[in-house]
Amino acid sequence: MKLKKRKWLSLLLCFALILSLMPTAALAAGNVFSGGNGTEASPYEISDLATLEAFREYVNAGSGADEYFKLTADIDMSENYGADIGGSEISWTPIGNGIIVPFTGNFDGGGHKISGLYINSTSDYQGLFGYVGEGGTVQNLGVDGTVNGIYYVGGVVGRNDG
Repeated sequence: MKLKKRKWLSLLLCFALILSLMPTAALAAGNVFSGGNGTEASPYEISDLATLEAFREYVNAGSGADEYFKLTADIDMSENYGADIGGSEISWTPIGNGIIVPFTGNFDGGGHKISGLYINSTSDYQGLFGYVGEGGTVQNLGVDGTVNGIYYVGGVVGRNDG
């Protein structure tokens, strides 16, 4: 009888460990953004470069469809992205990185500006947003920087089908 209890306890602990390793979109979103709940009335808030990078990872992992996002401050990317960052070239990876994973949410720049964008790529779909798919919107946003790519290249959006 004692052996069966240990076996069940071991199985229960393994199951709990597996569940703890599986992220959910809601849990991930709650930990990523500065505020908001992703609705039109209360968009997820992006207030700094770390949150913008986390937003990119959230979208490029397949999340964010039909959700609402709002930039709440100007962001300068130049300390993290450029031709010579600590002796290396570091390019921004676009949000919505292609036809397979486009951005199909709603992004409001709130009249803010993202400066220092740097992309030097030999790929398509290059810009702050690489590909905005059908139904996606990007508005009220200023962007400056350097963007190089092959096809579908732009400062704000490389390709826009939204």
